[in-house]
Amino acid sequence: MRFLILLIIPIVIYSCASDEDPIDPYLGLEYVPLEVGTEHIYQMDSIVFGIDSESPSGEAYDRDTSSFFLRERTEEIVELDSRTFYAVDQYKSDSIEGPWTFYKRVYDIIEGNSYRRVDDNLEIVQFAFPPFLGKSWSPASIINQSVGVPIGTNFVRVYDKWDDAYIIDFFAEYEFGQDLVDSVYHVELVNFESTIEYRFEEQFYANNIGMIRRNLAIMDTQTYPNSILSREIFESVAEAGYILNQTLIIP
Repeated sequence: MRFLILLIIPIVIYSCASDEDPIDPYLGLEYVPLEVGTEHIYQMDSIVFGIDSESPSGEAYDRDTSSFFLRERTEEIVELDSRTFYAVDQYKSDSIEGPWTFYKRVYDIIEGNSYRRVDDNLEIVQFAFPPFLGKSWSPASIINQSVGVPIGTNFVRVYDKWDDAYIIDFFAEYEFGQDLVDSVYHVELVNFESTIEYRFEEQFYANNIGMIRRNLAIMDTQTYPNSILSREIFESVAEAGYILNQTLIIP
């Protein structure tokens, strides 16, 4: 039912726009401001878990829980394959004061009315213009569905079942920890569940800041194949799972 409502909303919005007042296709660029020298620091909390094959009860267990800080700095503009990208260097640290260790370089681009990030062999459309409630697009611009997280003998395919992304909410004021952030869009990049799989990712974009929050949960199970499971049950029975919470540290 939610998807039906989302599909109807854009039709209503466009029907209200007159020929004399066309929609600027790039309206909303302030939600993904790209500029050399821009820097963000995120708190990263993740957990990778699976089934303990040696456990008599076969219960789910925490395989690896990690928490660290990720610093992203837009370093330069580069030309790759006749396309103009912003090169973003990522650094990791156990402390917000550092020291920082270089992690990898990713590439951001505004192209085709969309904001895309190229990360290794993946290119994902994370935000589309102009933003409005019900806006939808395919996040899988160039995507390798085999990319995943190895968990013992299991392998969680992180980007499997990524069919449609939606802008599902807008907040004039968004409560963000101890701060109030103005003008925030809530994006769902994937929301898929079946009797054996759970795929979910959401991101929040703030005016003149960019992404302030990201939540990802990917889980596979064969334990209860006869009914749709809630996320809570999935977390308790998943044979392989990956959860990530990424939060911007506001200066």
